[in-house]
Amino acid sequence: MKIETLPVDFTDEQKRYLEGFATGLQISKAGRGLGGAAAGKASTEPTGPDAAHLKAQDKIIASGKKLVDQEKFKREEHPFDAYARLKQQALANAAPSKATLNLRGNPVSERSLRMW
Repeated sequence: MKIETLPVDFTDEQKRYLEGFATGLQISKAGRGLGGAAAGKASTEPTGPDAAHLKAQDKIIASGKKLVDQEKFKREEHPFDAYARLKQQALANAAPSKATLNLRGNPVSERSLRMW
C-alpha cells in the first residue's frame, strides 16, 4: 500500500510561530537547568534596564562600602513590583514600614506619608 503525500510547506507565519515556540522551549529548559546551550552557565552579569545601576552598586559593595537602605530595598524588590503591597498598606491604613519608605530615593516628608 503506497500513501501519496503532497509536498506542502509551512507558511511564513507558521514558520515564525514554530521558531518562536522552539526558542521559548529552549529558554525555559535553560532557565530550569534542564539542558540547552546555556545550561550550567549561570551568568552573574546583571541584564536589563537596571543593569548599569546594579553594576554601579556592585562596584560600591566590592570596594568595601555599604549601600544605603533605600538602595538595598530597591535591589530586593523593584518599586513597580512593590506597588501592590504599598496599595494594600494604604487600604488597610497601615503605617509604612522602613522598607516601604523612600523607594524612589526622594526625601520623605510627613505630608507625603499622610498621602499614602
